[in-house]
Amino acid sequence: MRFYFINIVKSFFVCLLFTACSPEKPKYSVFQGDLFDDTHLHEIHINFASDNFWDTLVLNKKLKDSLEVNTYHKGNVVIDGTELKDVGLRFKGESSYDFTKGQKKSFKLNLNCFTKKQNYQGIARFNLNNNYKDPTLMREKLTLEYMLEAGLPAPKSAYTKVFINGEYWGVYLLVEDIGKAFLKRNFGNAKGNLYIGEPNGTLELKENKLDYQRNYRKKNNKKANEWSDLENFISLINKAIDDSTHLADLDSTFALDNCFKTWAINNLLVNVDAYNMLYPHNYYLYFDSSSAKVNWINYDYNYSYAAWNPKYTFNEVVNFPITYANSSYPLANLCLNKNSSLQKRYLKLLSDLSDIFLKEEKLTAQIKRYQSLIKEAVYLDDKKEYSNEEFDQNCSTTSGDKNDPGAYIPGLVEFVKLRKTAVQQQLTRYKVLN
Repeated sequence: MRFYFINIVKSFFVCLLFTACSPEKPKYSVFQGDLFDDTHLHEIHINFASDNFWDTLVLNKKLKDSLEVNTYHKGNVVIDGTELKDVGLRFKGESSYDFTKGQKKSFKLNLNCFTKKQNYQGIARFNLNNNYKDPTLMREKLTLEYMLEAGLPAPKSAYTKVFINGEYWGVYLLVEDIGKAFLKRNFGNAKGNLYIGEPNGTLELKENKLDYQRNYRKKNNKKANEWSDLENFISLINKAIDDSTHLADLDSTFALDNCFKTWAINNLLVNVDAYNMLYPHNYYLYFDSSSAKVNWINYDYNYSYAAWNPKYTFNEVVNFPITYANSSYPLANLCLNKNSSLQKRYLKLLSDLSDIFLKEEKLTAQIKRYQSLIKEAVYLDDKKEYSNEEFDQNCSTTSGDKNDPGAYIPGLVEFVKLRKTAVQQQLTRYKVLN
């Protein structure tokens, strides 16, 4: 009996010692709602096994940029309290990566990279965007919200706090990946070919068909290596420029009004990093096999509300021409310069959208909503690009030198108020009524 009692006491002290020496299991915030519920500030923990994860991520990014090879680094991820093991992670972005100071880079997460069919709420891939060049952290979120309201195919999004190996990495915008789940949600299928207009998607006609594969990237159905649909579409655009009889074929083949709406949004918000503005990229073309329509899908909106441009003063972006189109880009040139009926159609859609996108009262309400949601977490974010004061002030007023292109960032409310007046004046000149 005495021996039995001694063993019980020993076991008790061994358990006490083990409990005291064992590391405490991390406590994660649990949320059972939708991943893109934007009324909730989500929480994502990324845990790498090695301490040199940063060097590995940087090396993989260099390989991606130089060789076009996507290499993911393995880690475990906890999303709103749910753990997923062996997830693929890599850096993403161009200017948002190259010019972001410090470690707050954007990420792409691939949940089924190492574990086949692994997903979270049916989602296998998504992005964590760092809101580069945006003190408010709201430009992309606001634009995506408006696009969905306008009935356009646009990614869903929500804010999240991000932690890496237990260290707080700051507030990110969680953005849906434009892939299979996105296509099924917006078009009812994901069977058609999806192309991204990178690295130089001008939609110019090429004599050498290999140039299409150099200037665009095919995102799915890669085994077939079939590019004829893209080649035929580009050929049709360029035929319509030279011969207006092809316009009817283009209109029946291409979801033109949705494209015009997307372009109008880029123009209203002076998002210069877009095809109909200054740079021929940041878009996808989806060849919907069900409707036999080509669909334009825009992405990347951190430069919205004129956050950055290389050559315009503040006054010039406020008064940016609503029919602007670079004549070097065939589709924009055709629709906004060459054909007056298409230009009128575009301007009518732009006029309608200006009532949604340039409404000061609505914008102010949205800003208050998101500030209330993320402000505390933003204040604690010591990796962010801008100060807490700039986060607060840029929602309303412009920072920097308004006369020096690239050296100022318009205040959201200030920009919308002035842009609304300028757009209405231009619409009056074009005799387009709201």
